[in-house]
Amino acid sequence: MEKQRMKENMGILLFGAIAFAFFVAFFSTVHPIVISDTDDWLYSYEARNAIPIVHLWNPTRVLPEILMPFVTRICAYGIYPFFKSTGIFHCLTVTYAITVSLFQLLLLFQLSKLLKHNNMQLKEILAYLAFYILAGFWVFRSSSDSPNIYALHSLDACTYFYYVIPNLLACGIVCYMIYSEENGIKHGLVYSNIEIVAVYLCLFSNLFSSIILAVYVGTSLLFEIIKVIKTKSKSWKEFFASRYWKLIILSAWAVSQVMEATGGRADYNYDFGNYQDCLIETTKLLFGLVKTVNKACFISFVIIAVSGLIVLFRNGEKRLTGFIAFGALNAILIITYEIMLCTKVQPNYIQRFDVIYGGFFWLMIIEIFSLYVISKKYKPLKSLYLLALIIILFNCETVGKTYKESMVRQDLEPEAAYQICDDIIEQLQEIDRNNSTEVTVFVPEFDGPSNWPYGTYAGQRFAEFAYAYGLTSNRLKVIETVATTEKNYLLNGGLSN
Repeated sequence: MEKQRMKENMGILLFGAIAFAFFVAFFSTVHPIVISDTDDWLYSYEARNAIPIVHLWNPTRVLPEILMPFVTRICAYGIYPFFKSTGIFHCLTVTYAITVSLFQLLLLFQLSKLLKHNNMQLKEILAYLAFYILAGFWVFRSSSDSPNIYALHSLDACTYFYYVIPNLLACGIVCYMIYSEENGIKHGLVYSNIEIVAVYLCLFSNLFSSIILAVYVGTSLLFEIIKVIKTKSKSWKEFFASRYWKLIILSAWAVSQVMEATGGRADYNYDFGNYQDCLIETTKLLFGLVKTVNKACFISFVIIAVSGLIVLFRNGEKRLTGFIAFGALNAILIITYEIMLCTKVQPNYIQRFDVIYGGFFWLMIIEIFSLYVISKKYKPLKSLYLLALIIILFNCETVGKTYKESMVRQDLEPEAAYQICDDIIEQLQEIDRNNSTEVTVFVPEFDGPSNWPYGTYAGQRFAEFAYAYGLTSNRLKVIETVATTEKNYLLNGGLSN
């Protein structure tokens, strides 16, 4: 028994190491996470208190606004000094890639524990984990001649900390809570403290991410209340006393909603029209996104889910049937909340994978458990797992650039972004060496509002970044940021057609 457990743990660790190496390579070289706009510059150095504060621009976004500057500082003072010839921005890309990959690894580990606690064998667990990863690249791989979005895609470096990492953390916590509750697992003090910190950071991270945890806790508590009403097995006092942790989570989530409504971002008038029109527009955009789902993927998912339900009903497996229905309810509630939130914030947000990731997570849980019950009924199907994964893998690849870059400007190549950032720092350092304190920064000219993504309003952000991480010895004052075509040579062919 002990040898079997050790073999399983080693298998999952080996898979995790391979997955981690893949994602680090992906986010550092294939589609690198690059500082590529003025928001990235700002949030990479501007840290905040680790508590939610009313009336800030983002009152409750604690996790992203402490993690990004913290990780950047580790890179600037712990990694960059050993790789100065590489440049700080290339070092930051690798550091950010490692950070995102670690959170992806956390989710995969918790998902493996959930699968293991449902009596799945090692080979099945590894196959389903691989399926989860590949499906993230497969779902929206609909175009063969233009870049596609994928599960861990985001708009720029800072949104990886604002959206992707909170999504992965929330889903990891949900997996942990499911298998812990189902198996009555009680952890010691150290593990409990880690859980409290993780839940706190999840709830105060991002509204689109915290809803994943809130919906799970709310729906599970609701089903438990219904069960108590039917069976009358406990007094209400006893019931709620044993569910205090879930009540705390829901209360904290409700507080985060109220606090976020006091922020500058919530008060800002984006003028997208009245709420009803925006709701219709958001819903249309969501259906437009659904239409871009890979047809082979869509058909496969429908067949798997329907076949799984048929097998479950025939076998009378109430527990798994209930769990799949529970997952579907979670997905529906999450997407409904996100439609309403996007309607208020910005309708086109609904077409971002990092916004709807919670729905994708539960969809994959449903698909994995459907596959499990089908293969348990028809065991020869397990021998097709490897072939199916290989087919999916090669269906994800296309001629040319398959997936979108992690930058707002898709026509800007990562190498061009590095060149622009390095040039800005060199301008600041030259003024610093001359013992001057005021500087005019020159950036390439773009056709975006205020020269976005290198806004003419954001020159001081460049200087604060350089000073915060020891790239200049003095805090410089940027008196003007000038967009000029004379700096467009930095693009060096980096603007793609």
